[in-house]
Amino acid sequence: MEKKLNWYKDTDIILEKMIDAELKSYNIGMKDIIDSKDWFSKYTFKTKEEYQEWKNYCIDLMTKGITPKRTKKQAEREFMWLDMQYGLKCEFER
Repeated sequence: MEKKLNWYKDTDIILEKMIDAELKSYNIGMKDIIDSKDWFSKYTFKTKEEYQEWKNYCIDLMTKGITPKRTKKQAEREFMWLDMQYGLKCEFER
């Protein structure tokens, strides 16, 4: 069983996991884009399903894979901040 990440101590790892999940369809991860200033404009969510899969992954991670756990409502609020700061542009209407 994988050790749960700590919200306060493992912030960099948690963020990397979320960005890696976001870039999964491009077969790249955070380490591949770390030095790029405009990475978020080069890559996009092409479908609503891609975006929803990323959103679900992040919320699931926050409610089950991190201590202290977040409630679903807290995780959804945290996700909104993550999406605003690191989210890819969507090529579809939300």
